Amino acid sequence: MGDTVIRYLREGHSVAVQGVGRFHLNVGVNGKIKLHIDDDPSIENSLNAKKGFKGKIENKEMICADNQKIIKAWNKDHPNNPIKVKKQ
Repeated sequence: MGDTVIRYLREGHSVAVQGVGRFHLNVGVNGKIKLHIDDDPSIENSLNAKKGFKGKIENKEMICADNQKIIKAWNKDHPNNPIKVKKQ
């Protein structure tokens, strides 16, 4: 399937793959081609459904954490590379 997607992209076409998403290209001001993928919403909906995701979530305690808590945790785990916040 990958070879077919590449062939159509090289010809300047967008490629839609049912259940996966749409692949399309943009050319930046530097002339470099950038690939964009718009995922099929059904994938995200399925993963966010109750009992949809079955994998392990690392740092689960950081879900909904504010910036202060995230910075504190980072600085604890990375004492040689702390995030410094300017006081306002």
